[in-house]
Amino acid sequence: MSSLRWPSLRLRPRTDPLQDWVGVVCWLLSRSVMTYVFVVQTSFVRADVLYYFTSIDHTSMTSPDDLAHALVEYPVPVVWIMQMLRAVSGPSKDVYVFLFALCLAVLDALCSWMLWTRVSRLSSLLWMAFIFLIGPLAWFRIDLIPAVCVLIALRELERRPRIAGAAIALGAATKLWPALLIVPMLGLPILCSRQGEGPGLPGNRAGLPGLPGNRAGLPGLPGNRAGLPGLPGNRAGLRRGAGFLAFGLAAGLSSLVTEGLTRSASPLTWQSGRGLQVESIWATPVMLARLGQSGDQWEVRLSRYNAYEIFGPHVEALTGLASAAMVALIALVAVLGWLIVLGGVGLPRHSLRMAGAERRRRDRTLAITLSTLAIVAGVIVANKTFSPQYMIWLAGPFAVLIATQLRSKDRHHAAVMLVLGLVAAALTQLEFPLNYAALVRPHDPGIGVTLILAIRNGLMVVLAVYSSVLAVRAAWRVGRQPAPMAAEPLVPALVAEAQSGALSPAETVRA
Repeated sequence: MSSLRWPSLRLRPRTDPLQDWVGVVCWLLSRSVMTYVFVVQTSFVRADVLYYFTSIDHTSMTSPDDLAHALVEYPVPVVWIMQMLRAVSGPSKDVYVFLFALCLAVLDALCSWMLWTRVSRLSSLLWMAFIFLIGPLAWFRIDLIPAVCVLIALRELERRPRIAGAAIALGAATKLWPALLIVPMLGLPILCSRQGEGPGLPGNRAGLPGLPGNRAGLPGLPGNRAGLPGLPGNRAGLRRGAGFLAFGLAAGLSSLVTEGLTRSASPLTWQSGRGLQVESIWATPVMLARLGQSGDQWEVRLSRYNAYEIFGPHVEALTGLASAAMVALIALVAVLGWLIVLGGVGLPRHSLRMAGAERRRRDRTLAITLSTLAIVAGVIVANKTFSPQYMIWLAGPFAVLIATQLRSKDRHHAAVMLVLGLVAAALTQLEFPLNYAALVRPHDPGIGVTLILAIRNGLMVVLAVYSSVLAVRAAWRVGRQPAPMAAEPLVPALVAEAQSGALSPAETVRA
C-alpha cells in the first residue's frame, strides 16, 4: 500500500490512441443493448416510475398539504423534481415514464462524455461498463442522481471544491446517505508556513541557527525566511465544507419551511420502520436456509414499504446485527475524518499541521477517494435493505478511483476492486430484474438465483472490507510526520562543539 500514487486528474492529451468516436460507439452500442433488454425482458422495471407518477398525480407544488403523504420515503426535493417532470409530461403515464428514462439516459451520456474529455478514457469506459452491467434499471430509478453528484464531487475535489461540497449536499437532498461523504472531505483553518511546514527561527531561510564563522548559516528551504505563518493548509477542505453547508442549509430550510418538520423527517422514520429485505447482506443466511425448508418456516412477502421482506426465525436477530453494522460504519466514517481532516492528532508522529501541508495534497486526494468508495460500499453492506439500484451508487467512485490506480505503479489493489465491482454489478442484473420472480416465490424458491444473490452479497462484503482497509491505510499517511533523516542529529552536535570552541573556525566552515 505504501507504493500507491495518485495521478492528477487532468484533460487528456489529443494524442490519446482512443479517438472520440470510439467513446460514442461504445456508449451507443452498450445502451442499445440495455434498451433491447428493457423492451424484450424487463419492461416491468418501469413500475417504480409509475409509482412516482401515481403518488404525485393530484399534488400541487403550491399546496404543502398535498405532499404530506406523497412519496414520504423520499426527501422533499425529490418530490419537487417529480412534480416538475409531471408538469412537462402532462396527464399521460407513458409520456411521464419516457421523459423520466430519457432524462436519466441523457445524464448517463453527459457523465460518460465528461469523464472521456476531462478525466480519462479509461474512467469513462469503466462508467459505461458499470452502468451497462447493472442494466436498464439505472434509467428507471432516482438513484442515478446521487451517483452523479458523487462523481461530480470527486471530479471537482481540488479544482472547484465549493462545487464538490454542493454536489454532496445535492446528493444528500435526494438520498440522504451522501451526507456521510462530506466528513473526510472537510478541512480546518491550519496556519502553516509557505512550504506547509512549521515555523522557523527568524534570520535564516531554514529556520536553523548558523554556526560561528558561517554568517549565512546552514542552507535552507526557500519560502520560509522568517518562519511567518502562511495561508490555511487545507483551503480546499474548507471550501468543500462551505459549499456543502450553503446548499444543504438552503435545501433543508426550504423543505422545513414549505413542508414542516414531520414531512422533512419522514424518510428517516420510514427507513427505521422497514424490515429485513430479501436482497440485503443480512438476509443471506435465512435466504439460503429457505432453500431447504420443509414447511413455511420462512415467509417472503411484499411489505407495506413496497419491498419484499423475509419473516421467520432469526430474522429479528439479523436485523439487530444490521443496526450494529451501521453503528460500526459511522465509527469508520469518524475515524477516516479524524485521520484525514485532523491528521490523526493524538497519535505518535501525527500532526494537524502535517495533514494540511501542501505536499500532502495527493495523499489527501487518494485518501478521500478511497474513503468515498469504502463509505458507499459500507452503506450498502450495513443496510438492512439492499435494493438492486443501490449498486448504481458505486459507479462514480469506482470509475474515478480504479482508472487512476490502474495508471499508477501499484495496480494490484485496483485490479482486485475492478473484478469485485464489475462481477457484483453483473450478478445484480442477473438477480434483478432477470430472475427476481424465482427469488421471491412464496414456495419453491429458485436455487440458482438464490446462489447468485449469495455470491453477489459475498463479493460486496469483500469489496467493503478491502476498500475500508485501503482507505484507513491511505488516511493514516495524511497526517504522519516523515521519518527524521539520519544526519539530522549531527547538526545540534556541530553547533554545540562550535560554540564550545572544540572546532577551529576553518573546521566550522568545512562542517
